[in-house]
Amino acid sequence: MSASPEEIATRVRAAGSVALLAGETLAAESGIAPRPATLEWDVYGPRMRTIHAAEPGPGHLAARRLQDGGWLRGVVTDADDVLLDEAGVRDVVSLAGSVELSVCPQCAYNEPLGCLLELLPRPRCAACGGPLVPDVVPAGEEAPADAVSRAREVVADAGVLLLAGHGALAALCEGRAGDTIVVGDDRPGARLLAGADLLLGYGPPR
Repeated sequence: MSASPEEIATRVRAAGSVALLAGETLAAESGIAPRPATLEWDVYGPRMRTIHAAEPGPGHLAARRLQDGGWLRGVVTDADDVLLDEAGVRDVVSLAGSVELSVCPQCAYNEPLGCLLELLPRPRCAACGGPLVPDVVPAGEEAPADAVSRAREVVADAGVLLLAGHGALAALCEGRAGDTIVVGDDRPGARLLAGADLLLGYGPPR
């Protein structure tokens, strides 16, 4: 069962600190589809344009407010977008990489998203001329071991977890003795923002 904003605020306050495990469920509220299982430019070119045009949603803003308020110990995301960064959230652990950069497998040169869009539909390396590849883990493939290790550290350090996702994010909660608040899939960002506002004193009187 999904937690209400009031429950989120109460349980985070009792725990003293929180880690947020979210990404694709929050991105969906900004109009971004789930990460595809391919890195082909016919798919990722249009996807990058969509991500570049998108604005951070309520869940991304909630993460920033919780972090600025001193409650948020860390964020682990399964999304490949840049919306947490654009919301000003710091120290995000990404299990999926990010469209922030595209890399050249031949010489390791990288191209930032804004410049990359100008090179579509078949972007090539400015240094060696080789084809560029999104710095992303395709859906269905395992996250890099170092990212998983850092994610587990975030989970271990938090008093309570806020879970808005499935798959690899949910797996991080398995076997954990501490509390996990399940935000669910139905407008998770809106509930996170309302819960954060109640916790920080921005919401209506209780």
